[in-house]
Amino acid sequence: MRARRLAAATVVAVATLRAFAACGGNDGASVAGEDDAASLPERNIDDPDATGGGGDTDGTISQPPAFCDGIVFYASLDKSYAPERGNTPGTPFGGAALVPSGKFAGSASLPLDGSAGDGSAVYWYTPPDGGVPWFLNEKGTVSLWYRGPALDDNVGSPVFWRVTDSIPPQPVVGGGVAFVLFAGQFGIFDTPPNAGQVALLTFPRTSVLPYVQPGAFNHFVTGWMRGDGGGPSALLAINGGKGTTYGDAGPDPYADASPNDAGDLLVPYRAYRSRRWDSDASALAFRIGGTTSSAPDGETDDVAVWNRVLSFDEVSAVYSANAPIGDVCKLH
Repeated sequence: MRARRLAAATVVAVATLRAFAACGGNDGASVAGEDDAASLPERNIDDPDATGGGGDTDGTISQPPAFCDGIVFYASLDKSYAPERGNTPGTPFGGAALVPSGKFAGSASLPLDGSAGDGSAVYWYTPPDGGVPWFLNEKGTVSLWYRGPALDDNVGSPVFWRVTDSIPPQPVVGGGVAFVLFAGQFGIFDTPPNAGQVALLTFPRTSVLPYVQPGAFNHFVTGWMRGDGGGPSALLAINGGKGTTYGDAGPDPYADASPNDAGDLLVPYRAYRSRRWDSDASALAFRIGGTTSSAPDGETDDVAVWNRVLSFDEVSAVYSANAPIGDVCKLH
């Protein structure tokens, strides 16, 4: 029954996505087409100096770093919503637009229209039947770069990414993990269908702010594992988990932090939990941004999803590469 429902949902989803892209969504805001990105800059992916690790200086091809293993979805968002990896269309919602001002080249602008309360997002649906299930509910990791005021303003409930069991114009139904700022708490939540949000690994917004550079692109990595998978059940890292502070934050008060008796490392910029959790949620769509006041009101770039939970060393390597994952891992 579940397979038939999801198969039918996929047909509806594809039709809805096409119709939705044509009509601009249900909130009256225009939808930015990929032609709007014609002026986005090109990137020379054959030049090792331009990619931050595409090869060695003597002309030999280096081995991809360990973090390249297990990538099931990647969207550079340079000139298209279509991902370079992950066989799924990308569809903008509301005021979403491709812009040239990305971390590396282009990015997705996800503004919040304060006058109308309209949001903006990009949806990628997951094929529940007859396709590769690139977004895995059981475990995974998401990496992205974000620049914007979502953490500064503490307005609404900005969504950096989440999975849903619905797509526009249907009302939003929870489909699993979400990475949001909600009720002053920033981090990873489970969003089961029609059951609110359950915090998995969160911190007060004010404790996170010292480790986020204002006005710049910051790197966020979030991971999850349902059930008893024998590893971290939730993971969060900001800017490589290095603990760099900005402004007048002062020295890092968590420098000597270690896991507590429950096996949890609770540091705002580098954290994990070990306690078991589970959910019956099932993802129909993966989304960056949000509707109404849940739009992050900024730019999102270089989005990747893994089918496993990355280690902190791998997270640090992604950040330190300071280059598009698609270039470093040769996903183009």
